[in-house]
Amino acid sequence: MAAYLTEELDLAVEYVPVSDNAASVSLFGTGDLDLVFYGGLARVQARLRTEGASVLAQRDIDERFRSVFIAHRDAGMEPIEDVTGLSGLEGSRLTFGNESSSVSAQAARARRRTARGHRDRRYRYRMDVTSASGTFLHELSAVERAQPQGLVTGVTMADETARVQCMTGPPATIPLTAGRTRIAQLLARLAGPVTPPVTEDPETYPEAPDPQQLWSELLDDLGAYLPDLSHADPALRLVAVHREGLIARIQVTNGVRDLTYEVRLDSHQMPAAVTVDIARIFPSAPDPKPKPR
Repeated sequence: MAAYLTEELDLAVEYVPVSDNAASVSLFGTGDLDLVFYGGLARVQARLRTEGASVLAQRDIDERFRSVFIAHRDAGMEPIEDVTGLSGLEGSRLTFGNESSSVSAQAARARRRTARGHRDRRYRYRMDVTSASGTFLHELSAVERAQPQGLVTGVTMADETARVQCMTGPPATIPLTAGRTRIAQLLARLAGPVTPPVTEDPETYPEAPDPQQLWSELLDDLGAYLPDLSHADPALRLVAVHREGLIARIQVTNGVRDLTYEVRLDSHQMPAAVTVDIARIFPSAPDPKPKPR
């Protein structure tokens, strides 16, 4: 898109990856972003915060967008005819599925998990519920998917970079903002020839993924659902994911307690929101051993 706009407008246009809606609203308000594609809630937040902000275009599907407010029958609330009736809900508590999005991350995750047997479509919900680390893992998975033989054996995450270990050569330190083409170029410098990744993501899942396919899909799955780690603990984050034979080990930490989660690569089962499972079991992870005095 940036290349297209640069050519059409004869202006230098740069694409800036932003980790979530809150960050994009803030950067738009400070003038660090000039053009942003927003969903319903973030659009309202951006216009309230930024004087002079205006809408340039709207998709046809957005014209049919509607919000539905659901209350439990015991809450004592009556149906309302139009938005003015919301004034009667003053003092009530309201939540969206995700703190920075009007699109429920809960629904997206549930659809991915319940649709794991369907191969006719890839369900992806990255837009504003992922992070810079998540986008990087998605791009890295595209590189790994393109290789006739395995290439990546492990990834260690940092704040702004990732340390990628390949089957040959020393580790490569790559910015989280790097796209798939740039990632492939940087890995080729240290690991030897790398098959260039395709631009478009595949439309379907593998019918019965072999270990190599499952490994690349696991990287993609982790990237799509990294924010779900914070459901267990706001400080919980991904440290690393490594492949050792037919086992993938995912390491997470909250700075006090660590957990290593294993995924078998010979199960022939597509990963489905693995971070949800990690978030569920993390509270029961063993407490760290006290340091000797």
